[in-house]
Amino acid sequence: MFVRGVLLIAMMNSPALGQVRELLTSAIYEETVSSIVLIKTDKGAGSGFLIDQSGLIATALHVVADANAVQVTTSTGDILTTCSWQLKTRGEI
Repeated sequence: MFVRGVLLIAMMNSPALGQVRELLTSAIYEETVSSIVLIKTDKGAGSGFLIDQSGLIATALHVVADANAVQVTTSTGDILTTCSWQLKTRGEI
């Protein structure tokens, strides 16, 4: 474990660290971008992300809290109108 810590410190001082960060950021983006959604309500707009294949979406409470209607646009441009939604507190997710 000590050797890994020393290696990590050496990497942090390496000129190549910027390239490593860029590669990691790109990989994370490519892996997750398709799950990002735009959420529009009659009160405003926000973003969220798909959690599973069933269409479950997570977003911040203020995006949908007082909404009467919710429309979701996927990363592919598909527009979905929700029929129902549930508000959950952090502990319930």
